[in-house]
Amino acid sequence: MNWYKQAQVYDTSIYEDETGYIRGYKTNSGHYWITHFVINPKYRGKGMARKLAEHLPPKCKLAAHPLYNLDREPKLDQESLTRLYESIGFIKEQGDGTLIMRRD
Repeated sequence: MNWYKQAQVYDTSIYEDETGYIRGYKTNSGHYWITHFVINPKYRGKGMARKLAEHLPPKCKLAAHPLYNLDREPKLDQESLTRLYESIGFIKEQGDGTLIMRRD
């Protein structure tokens, strides 16, 4: 069964303020799948990811994809992004060719 058939959408906006936002949905298994964890560019490099992470649901998963600027230049590679997620309590879980991070 495809992941999108297992998902039941409860909430698309989890948290938002001037520093950034978190969006996602709750799956039938009880985990939240985080689709967006975004820091406003003017607040990047100031520890705001950790502050924003305080608003993540206790049980959640996300895919650790490299981040890009609009011009497709790498902004943050997968290794750096993985270190960031690990520093806020996520652990690695191998997906179907995609690195999935989870927090229980």
